[in-house]
Amino acid sequence: MLNFKKIAIIFTISILVIPPTIFMILLAIYSGELPKLPEKLNEIVLSPPTEIYDSRGKLLTTLGGRKLVSIERISQNFQKAILTVEDSRFVEHHGIDKFGILRAIFMNIFSSRSQGASTITQQLAKNLFFSFEKKFDRKISEMFLAFQIESQYSKLEILEAYCNQVYFGSGAFGIEKAAETYFAKSASQLNIAESAMLAGIPKWPSKYNPYVNFKVSKSRQELILKMMYDNKVIDAKEFKEAVAFEIELKRLVNTSEIAPYFVNHVKNEATEVFVEKYNLEPEKAEQMLYYGGLKIYTTLEFDVHQMAQRAIQRQIIELDEKLGFKDYEESDKKIKYLQASLVAIEPQSGRILTLIGGRDHNISQYNRATKSVRQAGSGFKPFVYLTALQSGKYTPKTVIEDKKLELVWKKQKPWRPKNFGNKYYGNLILKKALMKSLNSVAAQLIYDVTPEEVIKTASKFGIRTDLKPYLSLSLGAQGVSPLEMASAYGVFATEGVYAKPFAIIRIDDYLGRSLIENFVKSEVVFTPQEIFPLVDMLQGVVDGGTGVKIRSSGISRPIGGKTGTTNESVDAWFNGFMPDLACSVWVGFDNNSPMKSKKTRGLTGASGALPIWIDFIKQVTDGKSAKHFPIPAGIEFENVDSETGNPPTESTIEVLKVALVK
Repeated sequence: MLNFKKIAIIFTISILVIPPTIFMILLAIYSGELPKLPEKLNEIVLSPPTEIYDSRGKLLTTLGGRKLVSIERISQNFQKAILTVEDSRFVEHHGIDKFGILRAIFMNIFSSRSQGASTITQQLAKNLFFSFEKKFDRKISEMFLAFQIESQYSKLEILEAYCNQVYFGSGAFGIEKAAETYFAKSASQLNIAESAMLAGIPKWPSKYNPYVNFKVSKSRQELILKMMYDNKVIDAKEFKEAVAFEIELKRLVNTSEIAPYFVNHVKNEATEVFVEKYNLEPEKAEQMLYYGGLKIYTTLEFDVHQMAQRAIQRQIIELDEKLGFKDYEESDKKIKYLQASLVAIEPQSGRILTLIGGRDHNISQYNRATKSVRQAGSGFKPFVYLTALQSGKYTPKTVIEDKKLELVWKKQKPWRPKNFGNKYYGNLILKKALMKSLNSVAAQLIYDVTPEEVIKTASKFGIRTDLKPYLSLSLGAQGVSPLEMASAYGVFATEGVYAKPFAIIRIDDYLGRSLIENFVKSEVVFTPQEIFPLVDMLQGVVDGGTGVKIRSSGISRPIGGKTGTTNESVDAWFNGFMPDLACSVWVGFDNNSPMKSKKTRGLTGASGALPIWIDFIKQVTDGKSAKHFPIPAGIEFENVDSETGNPPTESTIEVLKVALVK
């Protein structure tokens, strides 16, 4: 049986020797199955944009929608570059480059290197009319259609359509979009160096995308410049200048886009779904997203998003002033300035209500809510405490000594955890230790229950970061994202049910047919009796611990949560939850600088992240009645001495109410 390569050889040789009359007969046979060409070739390049909506149908943004430019408005530099690399015999052939086909086939068979043979006209025919499946009959149809295109349109019309249609990665179809996406300029302004870099992308957009892998992209650019020089498209002086030119990537930001960080997360989620459900390559999934004319309905609550945005903007300006930094709005944006991220989730469903990845998307598109993996600090301690409670060795009233200590775990170096301010409080119950966020106690707990067990507990909360079994994990010395923390704390709000966070409700195609529909994906990871004692302890953090600023701000509704501060005040967190909302806030510098200055000894979770959280929650809950955490069957409350865990006596200094499993 003939394999594909043998068939290809036979077909190619036939094409080279076949009489024109027979070729025309074959063309007539295939032409009945070929698509009808429009009067103007650019008409078929246009495609409807994809639209993204919030949960109530408000349009957030549109994607795609090619920007067509005439051939006169496409830089001659780019025209020369793309022809050099994709079709150097473009002006000579009639849609099919016979010599190019022969050369490619012999390269593919007799060399380890593979080489394509499609002309620009063939590529245009394939991309506009045919699937991406490698079928031999499709290849034949593609060749005949390329011949038809060449017969009906001029070379300039074909090149114009190709430049407006070809994919350059990063959601950019067409050279105008590509120039804006990579260099924040129009296609007419591209120089030789920029043109060569863009011309190198279409062969393999995910590999040669300079945002993804600049070194690989730069290497390919230099290869194309060498080809241009060898083909006498540019002279020696132009070649040297182009190679030496310092490429500066600069994306043209869409300032009209609503909730841009959330929208970016939606794009990523949609692409992943297309890859998984339709078995597409990431590049094809991205093309489907941008140019499929889709309607994407999301979980974003626009009013909630606006509240979160206001909270960040108001409070971070005050933090700038507290640290003595130059006013952000009046600065050149290149100074060291604070960043913040906020994620709010409906814990019962996992619906992401808002997701903000930075203070100013126009300046920095980096999404800290999803991509930034930062140390969680004491925000990680609840996972340690729950592991201890589940071990059966501890209850919220178990007494433990807060003290200086040195711990050695397996073959790791000796570890000497220190409390904030280097203060130690002696004997106290676990609930009080969590309220005061004592590092010594958390370290003793993880030493007893083992880091491996704590990692297992954290995974049930949806923490997917690769955690290492070190004792310092008890103090949040390893990285997590704000999205992970918000969804994890949602488990406390739902009596032990983890709901996977999601941003897309439904995706419809351009005809209104449903392609993707997301349903709530939840599972019971703890029983209500297992989780509630810790929920009560985390309410204690708010009522009289490191999160007490919530109460002093006037908020009285049931809330649980935990502050988090890392060494040298590099990261500040507050992760909090109510029965119907979980929200995490992170504040810090992108370069991991300490949040310290002459005006303050350092921001903490309570002084850095909590003010944003409070501002947001006040807006969200305004005018709404408070909801209470349900008390599971089998739970009883007991008043105990916070130092001894025994019933209060006349000498008791502080009484705490603890939740215990009967």
